[in-house]
Amino acid sequence: MEIVKIEKNTLFMSLPTVKKDYSRLVRKVTNIDYLSYQKSLSDFGVKRIPIRQSEYCFSDNPREFVQELYKEQADTSQKIDYIITTYHSYPLLEESSTAIYNKKLLKNKTALAFSICDSDALAPIHAIDWIKSTKSNGIVICLEQVYDKWRTTKSHEFAIQDAAALFQISHSKQSFEIRGYSTKINIFQPQSLLENSINSFLSKFSLTPEEIICIPQCKNFQFLYQMNKLFPHIYYKKTATNLYTADVFYSLNEMKSNYKEELKHLLLLVISNSGNLGLILIKRT
Repeated sequence: MEIVKIEKNTLFMSLPTVKKDYSRLVRKVTNIDYLSYQKSLSDFGVKRIPIRQSEYCFSDNPREFVQELYKEQADTSQKIDYIITTYHSYPLLEESSTAIYNKKLLKNKTALAFSICDSDALAPIHAIDWIKSTKSNGIVICLEQVYDKWRTTKSHEFAIQDAAALFQISHSKQSFEIRGYSTKINIFQPQSLLENSINSFLSKFSLTPEEIICIPQCKNFQFLYQMNKLFPHIYYKKTATNLYTADVFYSLNEMKSNYKEELKHLLLLVISNSGNLGLILIKRT
């Protein structure tokens, strides 16, 4: 995706609302979707390396908290055209469609609902791009669900957790103005492309790393160390976990509104497991 630069004061994003009530819970999954998923892994010889396990999950399926998160939004008066659900980790479904289920939870009869997956943490960027391209308003929901046997595939990666985040994209003023966004393929080939890609993106908006607060995805300590070297001002959530599609929105929710308030621009930065870079530039309103 080329760098998308948005005309000033035309597209806005609300402050994300997130679910944080974790509890130690051994989740047993027996529904047909999950059993079919396990069989597919076995049939194709896919194995997970048993290295680390996340014990923290919600008391219920993450999508059961969508209605609660929407009610916590500062403004729910906007007409909603799309309800877009994004996720990376396999959704453990009791019903056939999380997208339609979320629409039902939000009691919205007119909006179109669909899901975006298989894009790792970049999925919310594609959701924003869809809403921008269709000149509409929408709700973006980021859901991640783990189970008692889920383990990360690399020893140096942060463990994953359940996650549920929700925010609105609209053409009416919200907490943040969206200035632009982009995705870049295989920026780790070579690795020097990471810094070049970030600087190239920021230059389109006449900004430098010193003029923004970077909010990176919590992938691992090595990646966060690299981001700290690139950006003088950086913020990420306190827990060392990777929430994939929801991760940077948890950090944005956690960051106090007066944190380095002299810096108006924030850069949400995510990296997929395959080395694809995703950037969203927002500005405090």
